[in-house]
Amino acid sequence: MATFVTTIKQISAEYVQQLADIPRGLAQRTTRETIELPDPVDLPAELENSSDDELTCEKETTVSNTSNVAGKTGSVTL
Repeated sequence: MATFVTTIKQISAEYVQQLADIPRGLAQRTTRETIELPDPVDLPAELENSSDDELTCEKETTVSNTSNVAGKTGSVTL
């Protein structure tokens, strides 16, 4: 375990030194691959408002309970 901790300390010290050397001009930043994001998808206005319509419909829906649980039946209004 001591070897692991020593190695991590050494690697982090080297990284900190490299970061400090970049503004001084003694080191260059490492090049990273560029990230290419996909083009955004245009959604029709109908889909954007459909969730509001579904919520309204769900509130007005009445669900009947057809099972007989412990001798009781009933209905649930959402």
